[in-house]
Amino acid sequence: MGIIRERDGQLDAAEAACRAALTQRPNYPQAHNNLGTVLTDLGRLEEAESECRAALALKSPYPEAMSNLGNVLAERGRLEEAEACY
Repeated sequence: MGIIRERDGQLDAAEAACRAALTQRPNYPQAHNNLGTVLTDLGRLEEAESECRAALALKSPYPEAMSNLGNVLAERGRLEEAEACY
């Protein structure tokens, strides 16, 4: 549900939905990854990085989370680290 709201531009609702999913299933890698995407859109890059890394810690390999982490790192100016993710 969170990623659908994110795609509709409802970022606050998307964040709330992702956090609600994580309350129910804290070890759900997709929810961490989706929250990372929403936080990136909100410009909260440090938090987004943390969520992407949480997703990767729970599921590896996880190409989507690795790509999202690369995007976050690139936006943070950490280009060599971002390149390694891609």
